[in-house]
Amino acid sequence: PDDKEDAMPAIFNEARRAEIRQSLLAAGFDLMRERGLRRLTIDEVTSRAGIAKGTFYSFFPSKEEFVYQIVVKGRTRVATELEELADRAGGKIDRAAFESWLSRMWRDGAELYRAVGVDGWRYLSEKWPRERSFSPDVDRETSEWILSKLDGVSPHADWRTFANLQKAIAMLYLNEENVHADALDATVGIIIDAMARALFDPEPSSPVPAPPSQPR
Repeated sequence: PDDKEDAMPAIFNEARRAEIRQSLLAAGFDLMRERGLRRLTIDEVTSRAGIAKGTFYSFFPSKEEFVYQIVVKGRTRVATELEELADRAGGKIDRAAFESWLSRMWRDGAELYRAVGVDGWRYLSEKWPRERSFSPDVDRETSEWILSKLDGVSPHADWRTFANLQKAIAMLYLNEENVHADALDATVGIIIDAMARALFDPEPSSPVPAPPSQPR
């Protein structure tokens, strides 16, 4: 494990602190992509960012919190993009714009999930509070916020289906080494299309009716 240095970190103004924080997060993300989560060390992060190791701990109390903030940074960026798209469209975006946004979100998000990997995610899930992982407890708020930005959502749309399909994509990227990687992006495209149909089609999918029983 990484040991904290006892040296007192330098005092920075707010602008410099924001700059250092972003440099650390960017360095951490790049290193995760190169080496994977489990081999990521604070020494490497601070060396890549050109920051003293003692200064790191004035921003992040632990490696696990640092990785969580990398995740938050990605989530914030895609949420901001959706908000801006909706504002430019008069409050809500249509189906085509939603599918395009979702595709971009997962094209970028795939990098993070691939970098973490399934073993890394298990490790983080043990360290993080439940609400930071794949917790159903926080799905509703996030999913309903996204749906509130969409124009033409079917009254039959179920946020739970949307949340489950999102998690299915995440699990595919986390388990890339155990699936057919050369077909993974195409598979994700099919799931995104299924999300759009589940949210926008006027009627929910109906089960195939059972054949009528034959008289004896």
